[in-house]
Amino acid sequence: MQSLSLKVYVSEDDAYTLQSVYLFLPKALKRLKLQPVDEQHFIHHIIPTILSVRNHPVYSCGPPPLFNLGSLSLVLDIISDELVVSIVKSLPFLVDLDLEDRPKWEPEVHRDLTNIGLQSLGALKHLTALSIIRNRTNRCVYFKRVNDMGMFILFESCDGLESVKLGGFSKVTDAGFSLILHSCCKRLKKLELRNAFFLSDLAFHNMKEVASSLVQLRLLSCNLLTSEALVDLSLFGNLEVLDLSGCRSIANPCLTYISSLGTLTCLSLAGADITDEGLAVLGRGRSAITHLCLKGCKSV
Repeated sequence: MQSLSLKVYVSEDDAYTLQSVYLFLPKALKRLKLQPVDEQHFIHHIIPTILSVRNHPVYSCGPPPLFNLGSLSLVLDIISDELVVSIVKSLPFLVDLDLEDRPKWEPEVHRDLTNIGLQSLGALKHLTALSIIRNRTNRCVYFKRVNDMGMFILFESCDGLESVKLGGFSKVTDAGFSLILHSCCKRLKKLELRNAFFLSDLAFHNMKEVASSLVQLRLLSCNLLTSEALVDLSLFGNLEVLDLSGCRSIANPCLTYISSLGTLTCLSLAGADITDEGLAVLGRGRSAITHLCLKGCKSV
């Protein structure tokens, strides 16, 4: 077995208790997905099991299979520096890292993600896909200990990323988010930013370098964004998916820019401030849209 995905439906009180997973991890595993899993349990039980194969005599002549795990996806109770550093040290060949947490309360300083944890990701030299999400369903919790400097350190060292997905980084501003676009400009194909409080139109100025590579752009619940963020959309010659769900300040002018995209097939404007007049402009454009979402557009 090379791929294992384990999702357990339990009550909230019993969540993150996959206590025996480490007992049956296949030796040749390349992709592992666990939901839910306790942060401390993963650090102190599952990671040591992964590393224990190093000393197995069968693998003494070459890298142990689990040490070559390429894809890791976890839904946790908390994402912390300790967790990220442990993953980096034990799984240096990761290509795809997907972390999501669902904290029950505001994390303590010593059990949260900070710039230090992001800095450690620079050691993953093979990483092409990175997703770090703090899910705030029913709870207003965010990554409050990561700022623009953390983004600078991360994306200066991880310049080979092709897919970036970030959510809940409430202290990062345009300066930090624009680094993603320009540090990964030659390879970046997929970008998703969620609940970015300080993301504004300024982050999307001078997009000529990154425009040719992006295939999917998702900007979700970023309330400072207006239609002016999309002025350079005509430069995005390969863009197929554009999702602006929850961006309430996006209005009719954006549809003029969107209508110039001949490659666009999927568009979501859920919750945007658009009208029938704007949709008429879109209908006369070049886009070959096959999927259109207008949920919550009250003026349509």
